[in-house]
Parts: sequence; C-alpha cells; structure tokens
Amino acid sequence: DVFLRGPILDAVQRSRVYGDGKAFVDMPLKVAPGQALSAFRSVYAGDKDELRQFIEAHFCAAGSDLMRAPLPKDWTPEFPQRVDADHVELMAAIHAMWPKLLRVSRDDFPERRTLIARRFPFVVPGGRFREGYYWDSYWIVKGLLRSGLKETARGIVRNFLDDVRNFGYVPNGNRTYYAGRSQPPLLAEMVSLLDDDALTAEAAPLIEIELSWWSGRRASAIKGLARYGSDMSEPRPESYLEDVATAARAFTPNPEADLRSILKERTEAGATIYGEIRAAAESGWDFSSRWLKGDGLETIRTRDVVPVDLNAFLYKAERRLAAFYARLGQQDDAARFAEKARTRRDLMNATFWDPARKRWRDVLKDGTYASLGPSLSDYAPLWAAIGPPDGDVDGLIENL
Repeated sequence: DVFLRGPILDAVQRSRVYGDGKAFVDMPLKVAPGQALSAFRSVYAGDKDELRQFIEAHFCAAGSDLMRAPLPKDWTPEFPQRVDADHVELMAAIHAMWPKLLRVSRDDFPERRTLIARRFPFVVPGGRFREGYYWDSYWIVKGLLRSGLKETARGIVRNFLDDVRNFGYVPNGNRTYYAGRSQPPLLAEMVSLLDDDALTAEAAPLIEIELSWWSGRRASAIKGLARYGSDMSEPRPESYLEDVATAARAFTPNPEADLRSILKERTEAGATIYGEIRAAAESGWDFSSRWLKGDGLETIRTRDVVPVDLNAFLYKAERRLAAFYARLGQQDDAARFAEKARTRRDLMNATFWDPARKRWRDVLKDGTYASLGPSLSDYAPLWAAIGPPDGDVDGLIENL
C-alpha cells in the first residue's frame, strides 16, 4: 500500500517532508501503486531531499483529484430569503461562499488516490480540508437550504446514501484513510430537513442499515447503548507522526522484561492507542478531555466511555426512521423503530442521568460516571427532545 500504510508513508511522514502530514496522503499518484513502490526501493529514506524528488516524480499536487464544481443551477447571486437588518451582511457572505467551496471528483485513475468519488457535488470546509465530512454536512445542508440550494443539498445527502450502500455506514470523510470510522450519525436528520417523499423512500432502508452498523459494530459494554470506536488499530495516515509520538509516550517498558517481550508489549500498546485515537476522531470531539483518563493524549480511553451525545443522536435517528416508515405506509417497521427509540431513551435516562447534578453524564463501561466536569454533550438529550426523567426542568436549568 502507498497511502494507508507501508514504507513510503512511513518514510515521508517520519521525515516531515511536508509540515502537514495530510498533504502527502491527498496527493494522487502519477503512476500505478506497484510502480511507485518498486521505484521507492532505490530511494534512501533518510534523505529528505531525495524523498522530495521521489514524490515530485511520482505524485501530483495535493487536492488535484478534485476540482471546483460548476455553478449550481439552483444558485442565485442574491440571498433568496428576507433576514433582519443585523444579519444581512453575514447571510450574504455565507451565501457567496457556496460556489467557492463546492467540489466534484475527477474521474481519472481512482486507484491512484485516496479520494472516495462522489456522484454529486459536495461542500468542503476549505484550506487543508479538501474533502467532505459527515457530521459537518448536517449544518452545511441546513445552510444550503436557507440559500435556496435544495438540489445541491439533496445531492450531498445522496452521496451519503451511496456510502451506506458501499460501506454499510458513512465514513468520517470521503477519503480512504477515513474508512473504518464514521462520525455522529446525522444522516436521518439531513433527510428530514429535505422533506422529500422520493428521497425518504430511497433513504429509509439505508438509514436502517446505518443504524444496524452502529448498534452492532459500536455496541458498548452496557447492552443497548453505543460508544465510539474504530475498525483499525494503526496510526492515522493523515496524522501519522503525531499518532506515533502519542503511542511512544503511552508505553513504559518493564525493566525486568526481555527485549522480545518489550517489543511485543510496545506493539500491542501502540495498537490500543491508535484505536482509541481513531475512536475519538469518530466522535467529532477530536480531541477532548472527555476521552482522557489523565492530562495527556497518551491517556486516551475513548472506547471505555459510553457517551451521552452518541446515544442521543441514535435515539433521534430511530425516531426519525419510525416517522419515515409511517410516512411510507410501513406501519410495522414504524412501530419497530418507535419501540427501539423508547427502549434507548429509557436506558439512557437510567444510565446517564445524575439526579444530584441534574444532568446526563457520560459513563465508563462499568457504569460509573466518566468525569465530574460538565460538558456541552451532557445536554444532547434536550436536542433530541428527551426531558429530565425526574421531571425537574427547573433543576436542570439551574444547573446549566
């Protein structure tokens, strides 16, 4: 492999040929992967100039695997809605940004790049973030709809439906190095925003597949609740050197162990840390003290935490899917997901609600609270229309 693991990735990232490790993995190959690997055998990996010459000979510029999208047919130069005087300038500026941030995939040589191709144009954050991201797109879709760009918003959602068809879930972003992890599951919310019968019919069975992935692949030690995770235990290619350094800080060798045992323990400890880092990236909170046992990133334990917000997202998605199935006349499926949502809500309240502090709180896999400090994520159930189980709204508000 060239971009996800292997000698080229290791040498380029360890040598810091580029200040940002993401730059290299966003560079499409000029040649077939096997040809690049063969040519690399004659390169001295310790010479940064030689590495740079090799890259220039065998790789294209970062981001050249996509290009700016044509001006959307549903875009108009003027912001189409009336806004109060205090927000006219802001809304006009946001509206003008959409054509600048819309991208389309290039069709040439898909095996030579990390970009996951899209059927429809998508919005990128800009700068070093040259691809689309899952949960970011929820707010992007809301903004596009305010700008009257309904067809553009629909295309972004249909790209995510393609992801579920191809992967069984929506990856973190449309790069191969983001596969193996997702982001907070907001696809059902995006479909709901569009309020389109045909899209709802297309999306409902795929959202069910996505929810099944979360319930299965991300099941926590507390039955019925989910946690963030990762299907891979390697350094993230886009942050390779940073992850290797974190893993090194996390490992303390046993002074009485032999070399073979030390190397084995270091490899296992590294794999654990890499999985925890990737799980934090899946959460969208990368990085937060929510996932740490101590003060440094090397104490990360994301997969030990059963988070309030993820389960609130899943509860709301189950409620949305129940409504979609009812809209489609599939009453048995609607009842099934309504019951799933009720079960999750009750379990969330029984597990997360802290009656003394009047808020929901993340717990560890043994059911104890993860930390004392409050977090905005503690209140995600309110966004999902879940009230305090003891009915003490005033107490909750007082403790905000």
